[in-house]
Amino acid sequence: MDTSLSLAQLKRRYFAIISLFSFAQALPIAILVLFTQARGLDLLQVGFVFGAYTLAIVLLEVPTGGLADTIGRRRVTLIAVGITLISQLVLVSAFSFWQFLMFAALGGAGRALISGAPEAWFIDGLKTVDEALDIQPPLAQAEIFATISLASATLLGGLLPDWFAFLPAGALLSPLSVPIFASALCFLLLGVVVAILMREVPTTRTPKEASLPRLLREAFVLSASSPVIMLLLLASVATGVVTVGLETFWQPFFKSLLGEQANSTYLFGILLAGSFALASLGSLASIWLSRLLKRRYALVAAVAEVGQLSAILLLAWQTSAFVAAPLFWLAYFSRGVLASPQATLLNNEVPNEKRSSILSIRSLVFALGGFLGSVSLGYLADTFSIRTAWTFAGFSLLVAVACYLIIFVRTRER
Repeated sequence: MDTSLSLAQLKRRYFAIISLFSFAQALPIAILVLFTQARGLDLLQVGFVFGAYTLAIVLLEVPTGGLADTIGRRRVTLIAVGITLISQLVLVSAFSFWQFLMFAALGGAGRALISGAPEAWFIDGLKTVDEALDIQPPLAQAEIFATISLASATLLGGLLPDWFAFLPAGALLSPLSVPIFASALCFLLLGVVVAILMREVPTTRTPKEASLPRLLREAFVLSASSPVIMLLLLASVATGVVTVGLETFWQPFFKSLLGEQANSTYLFGILLAGSFALASLGSLASIWLSRLLKRRYALVAAVAEVGQLSAILLLAWQTSAFVAAPLFWLAYFSRGVLASPQATLLNNEVPNEKRSSILSIRSLVFALGGFLGSVSLGYLADTFSIRTAWTFAGFSLLVAVACYLIIFVRTRER
């Protein structure tokens, strides 16, 4: 970390990096499944491709986090951006199932690499500026920038194919491939921005101290020996189950509610963009709620999970799209409230030199929760209904609520 940066400078740099990354990542989201189908993949193959993407993240998450602790956050972030840029170019030129699998492997590797490094760099900087600084407000502000970028990019990505409808449908440059080309350009720009703005002092650790296996072993030992970290990781598993349930089934759920209006695909863009916008408002609200509850972040997280649980249970049994949409957005609002208190609790338990490793372990267990959710909720949705799957997902959040309440009691006794 460049110790010459002020708090304001550090925040501006990180907000620029996280905003551009979120924007680049979200541009193709609204059309990605349509794009793969247009290139000849059936739904089973699409499922394999996205499953391979998740598997790559799970397998590489922790080793790549340890790599950031070993060779530096900036270097790993630049490698991640480069790999992700290559994955987008592979994706846009893919016309076969095996090419899409290559995209999944590269894209998952890039996602695993970047998952903890920039955040660890930012928190290291916050601790350098002021060791006693409350990091929740800056983390919440970062979430606001990220989710606004997600919302705007999702909306733009849904509009770009209409604006370029004159392009031939089956060509390399087609209406559906335009958002992916735009995403690749944004990742190229992100690499330049990271190279300029993300500065850090070279590590002073000896080669033995910076050994990747040693750092990973120490990170796992720290996680296992800290009850707070273990509870936070367990809560992340439950949150991963719910997240994959919402993200997988919201489109068919709303399609069934909209009926003939489901042919107007811009409605789905509005729904998804609205969810990210409400998540941004949730991040803003988390600052106020944290102050109201006197920085008892475990209690703030528990309140947020109760809000998400309630929204999902009510959403699952709606028959009107006009009622379901606000509940869908409320679930994302609650996720926005949760993000920075949860991150604050975890980072307050972690030393700087192991931060990327621990953040990657958190991402790993979240991805494992997503995998468990995709299997269990997929079975429930296929055998019974999406409503049943969402009801099960909602009640699974009771695990997360219990974890945060236990943390609240433990930290209050310190």
